[in-house]
Amino acid sequence: MLEFEGGTIGTVAACQVCPGRKNRISLEIYGREKSLAWSGEEPNVLWIGSRFEPNSLLLKDPSLAQPMARDLMGAPGGLAEGYLDTWRAIFSVIYDHIKGNEYPEREDAFPTFAEGYRIQVLVEAMLKSNAENRWVDVKYEV
Repeated sequence: MLEFEGGTIGTVAACQVCPGRKNRISLEIYGREKSLAWSGEEPNVLWIGSRFEPNSLLLKDPSLAQPMARDLMGAPGGLAEGYLDTWRAIFSVIYDHIKGNEYPEREDAFPTFAEGYRIQVLVEAMLKSNAENRWVDVKYEV
């Protein structure tokens, strides 16, 4: 239990062995008329509970944030912080491959042209199906 300035009482529960939750991080703050809840599993959403109004969800939007908070946001609204790091990670593997640093155990570490071709054929079939309002066969030509 915690006691903050002014006598406010808080509770912290920390556990890394809960089945299924792994490293879940969540914060909940309860006041007399409003409550807030945030979970690292849904980092772009702040739940706002109210005693006298409907509950609501506030989605991350840098344009709505205070300047100090906005300065800490690296990704635009709709993207979780850290998302851009995935691009850095995949390009580091691609650049290592180009430099000749092979990863035999990671042959599928990044997409191939063949995978890109298959995805493009699928997308084109989906667009045709939508435009013609009918089923379309997906055909891969080698």
